[in-house]
Parts: sequence; C-alpha cells; structure tokens
Amino acid sequence: MTKVSAGEKRGFRLKSVKSKHLRPLTNKVKDAIFNIIGDLSSYPVVLDLFAGTGSFGFEALSRGAKICYFVELNKRIFRILEENCKILGYTNNVKLFNADAFRIIAKTTKQFDIIFVAPPQFKGMAFRAMSEIFARPNIVKPSGLVIAQVDRREDLRISPTYFRLFDDRIYGDTRILFYERI
Repeated sequence: MTKVSAGEKRGFRLKSVKSKHLRPLTNKVKDAIFNIIGDLSSYPVVLDLFAGTGSFGFEALSRGAKICYFVELNKRIFRILEENCKILGYTNNVKLFNADAFRIIAKTTKQFDIIFVAPPQFKGMAFRAMSEIFARPNIVKPSGLVIAQVDRREDLRISPTYFRLFDDRIYGDTRILFYERI
C-alpha cells in the first residue's frame, strides 16, 4: 500500500484498487524524485497527469506545494482519488478532473511549476504527452519542471526546444526523466 512519505501528512495510507490501468509509484521512487526536486516552496503549483490514486500529487502537497491539479480518466480510479483527497483533508487546495489528460494539456491556460506525467506503459502515451507539453511551453513556468515516469524500456527520445533534460534515473524497471523549462 502506498503512503505519504514526508511532510505534514507523513504516514497517511492512500486507498488504492487493483487495476491493470494503475502503475503505482513506489515509495522508494517517489522519495528519490522528491530528493531531486528539493524544496517545494519553489514549486507551489503542481499538475499530476494520469494521476491514478494521487500518490505523486498528495506527496507534493504534504511536502509544501500549495495546489495540485489531478487528472484521471478512469471513473473507478477517479472515485478512489476523490476518497484519498477527503481522507487527507485536501479539499481546498486540489482541483480534480475526471478527464482525458491530452484534452487538459491542449486546453489549459494555467501555468504549472511541476507537471508529473505517468501514463499507462507501452502505449505511446508518454511520448505523446511529453511532446504535447513541450509544444506548449507556456503551460510550464520558467524554471518549472516536467517529470516523466515510464518503463525503462520505453523510448522517449525527445529534444524539446524550451526544456533541458537535467536528470535521467532508473530504479528497477522504472525510469524517471526530469526536464526543466529554460
């Protein structure tokens, strides 16, 4: 079971559901990501695409992010996301969207400090999501981050114009790529 690892909600367990549509972010990988990101006061606005049960976004909020936008298309998983939001008491600083992540990327007028992308594996969705985000650089604030979680065998050769890859880590079968808006 996934839990919040640090911050004000440390130790809270997140509800989950067995589903082929979920690829849980392990606590080990999540901790590694947040160790690389560092202080979240510099990154107060987070977008968690393909959010699942919200592990990344809730960890960001617990560690100091001010608001998190969660996007999850699957209705059953979205209901669990809503429950986790209530359990953690984050009803005022979250926006929940039971919607297609690609539509959100295409239509949003907001700017985010961090966009976390963790789509289902091996469906070309990671490449598509990253390409669409990189084509709309203004949805990421200057010096903001785009972080992708993919299977280590997935090919994500992207050379974005307004972003630089500053870290690329592998943890078991999981690969995490960190891009910064320049």
